[in-house]
Amino acid sequence: MRMILLLSCFCALPASCDGQSAETLTSDESQTLASSLLAGLLGNNRAIENFDVSISHEHNSFGLNGVGAHMEARARLLRDGVEGKQLGVWLTRIDRRSDDEQIDTNQSVRALMASGQNNFFVALRGKVAEVGRETWQRMLPRFQWPSFESLSLRRFPDSNPGSAGGIEYWDAAIASGATLSAQHLQSGDIQVDHATPLETGGDILYRWVFSPQAMMPKSVVIRIRYVEDDNFFVSQRTVFQWQKIGAVYVPTQITRSERQKETDSSGKEWPYEVTDDFEFRWNTLNESIESFEFTKKALLELKPDEFVVQSATQGLAAPEEG
Repeated sequence: MRMILLLSCFCALPASCDGQSAETLTSDESQTLASSLLAGLLGNNRAIENFDVSISHEHNSFGLNGVGAHMEARARLLRDGVEGKQLGVWLTRIDRRSDDEQIDTNQSVRALMASGQNNFFVALRGKVAEVGRETWQRMLPRFQWPSFESLSLRRFPDSNPGSAGGIEYWDAAIASGATLSAQHLQSGDIQVDHATPLETGGDILYRWVFSPQAMMPKSVVIRIRYVEDDNFFVSQRTVFQWQKIGAVYVPTQITRSERQKETDSSGKEWPYEVTDDFEFRWNTLNESIESFEFTKKALLELKPDEFVVQSATQGLAAPEEG
């Protein structure tokens, strides 16, 4: 049902998903409001520092002739930024369906750990190896260690935030405000737009819908217009649910639907959809991490299945939608 609802927004007119304008702002007011909302979002994201979070991720993609993939992943991530300690453990199952209806299943268990003493470890196939900082940094995107700093600004998990269009880009865009605009909607929500040219030609438009209560985004839609096209098409739509812990909002659910293309043997392009659903359980936030020793011995003795599903604490706060 969730996937059907998302795809209906791809096909409907923009107003059906984004709402109608209820109040006209001056250009300066519009830019100021847009900048302040995105600056508040970025400030909130940067306040997600120390954490113990459990994440589940379901991915589905279907290409030509029913060829596609289904992935289910569970992860638990611990981070103590003050001590420089981090631990991520991922349990992943991938089912790939071929055009002859055969299903190939692959399961993996993997872990990354930084001990806080410039010691870095990678665990794969039941073995633990100590690696240098450079190697460990290269492993982060491969393992998809998420960056919470760029929530709603870049595609989650954004495991490579230093790439083109990274967080520095958004800092500059928010500070300038020149490419930003905002308007109040009849629903009471606030729409924020960011338009910029594509390096390859054409234009890209980001459109957020912010909650006026939490001042956090309910959704973001990315529209693209290529040089050869007259109209924008919806490339990606992401919907967020948030939970407030103390003064910080953290995601409890992120649902993304994305349009991609596949080329057949004749060179013709066919569109298809990719969906990702993330759910989060925040065990601790911005507290010292006491649930793991961050030593090689502890990593060797770790039981991944038990570790990923257990919670350090319970009942942090009731979910609050943004």
